[in-house]
Amino acid sequence: MGSPATEEMRQRVLYYLNNIKNGSRDCLNQRFFYELVDCSFEEQWMTLRYHTDDWMLNPGGVVHGGIICTIFDISMGTTSLALGGIYNPTVNLSVNFLSPMPNREQILLHCSCDRLGKTLSHLTARAVIETSGVVCATASAVFYRGGGERLEISPEGEIAVRRPL
Repeated sequence: MGSPATEEMRQRVLYYLNNIKNGSRDCLNQRFFYELVDCSFEEQWMTLRYHTDDWMLNPGGVVHGGIICTIFDISMGTTSLALGGIYNPTVNLSVNFLSPMPNREQILLHCSCDRLGKTLSHLTARAVIETSGVVCATASAVFYRGGGERLEISPEGEIAVRRPL
């Protein structure tokens, strides 16, 4: 069991991932299989696991670069939301492709928050093939934290979404 702050972070992540998977809108985010591996509020990091599948592939038979960018965007955005409790749009995303991401593999996305500021959060991440430890890609991103919906958790563990006035 982690600290109370880490447990609150974990609740935010699970709520958000469940909301994506079971949302009413048909969107790209719903097509991914992801699960929370671990997180730490105090150290400001989170790791998600993704499973690659046929629909993600490019003509060369490996995961398409745009899909990799999307996985980073979802993972780092979820990390920023979980740490700060605010829904935040992406301002900038930069990805470095280091090695092909193969099909039918478990990919670990480890995200770290370098700075959680008042209006911007800065994160870095790496995508690693779970079985081999090969780093497929790295990324950095900036998210805007101002004026978005806020996820609040009561002492009883109930989650409420508060919209800005």
